[in-house]
Amino acid sequence: MMVRIGRVVFALFFCALALPGAWAQQPLKIGIVTFLSGAAAGPFGVPARNGFELVAEMLNAGRVP
Repeated sequence: MMVRIGRVVFALFFCALALPGAWAQQPLKIGIVTFLSGAAAGPFGVPARNGFELVAEMLNAGRVP
């Protein structure tokens, strides 16, 4: 069973590598779920959103190693 799953994952990986040009033509939207109100917003939600926005900006600019 594990060998079959490994083969499927291997095949999907190489199929994904075959089409990078098709993926690059359209924007990719990523959503996050976080607290933006309530008691948990201060220590968890807002810093998580700010960190995600920083990482997204760096990825778009090509500055992330």
